[in-house]
Amino acid sequence: MEIISALTVYTEGNTYHSLNFKDQEGNWYNKTSNEMVKFTPDIAGDRVDRTKLCPEYKGYKMASGSVEGKHVKTPISDYYALDNSYVVTMRNEIEAYEKLGSGHPNICKYHGCQVEDNLVTGIVLDEYSEPLEDAVIDSPQRLVEQLEDAVRYIHSVGVVHGDINPKNIMVHDGNLFLIDFDSCGADNPKCGSEGYMSPNYAKTEADDWYAVGKVKEFVMKSARSNDEPRGDRPQQGTAESAA
Repeated sequence: MEIISALTVYTEGNTYHSLNFKDQEGNWYNKTSNEMVKFTPDIAGDRVDRTKLCPEYKGYKMASGSVEGKHVKTPISDYYALDNSYVVTMRNEIEAYEKLGSGHPNICKYHGCQVEDNLVTGIVLDEYSEPLEDAVIDSPQRLVEQLEDAVRYIHSVGVVHGDINPKNIMVHDGNLFLIDFDSCGADNPKCGSEGYMSPNYAKTEADDWYAVGKVKEFVMKSARSNDEPRGDRPQQGTAESAA
């Protein structure tokens, strides 16, 4: 058995831990549990119909060479296959990256797709280790300007991100990178994140700009917190730090 992907899903007050894996013949399986699932060579699970997880390959850029040091985004759980929404989610993300190409330095670099049996089984992207929400922000205005420039670019090629928030923005060597275009498309049930969605959210350019404004607030607040003398910061465990 070979692991494909792992995911923890939070929905309606419940938590599901899910693993996708495949056997030597290339058949896919899924194991989902309320408890953390440990992957072992003899793991057993339910057979998965890949057509309910993987979009059809339609001439997209093919990834070549080694994927070492890169992030391979794979179909993640048959939880999404209940309404085939993950096929739409993954297809729309691929098509967004195809439009974006390598035209902007602050957008996650796309290397192409992995394909098996005319199905896209992975999206190969650059790897970034630090999300904006965890980063120590030294140059807040520069990061905000990079985000604004990236958003102007994606809109110029007809892409609306739909879920701009500090988890979908990475920081590397002091630069910002916009990632996760899996909320793109009006036919995509995946939407924005709480606290970053406009009151009348409808996946428009205006919704992206509303989210940019919220990210700017987050960045500026985080930068001010970094500048505070250590003795002035709330200590872990206080009501202020837990809020």
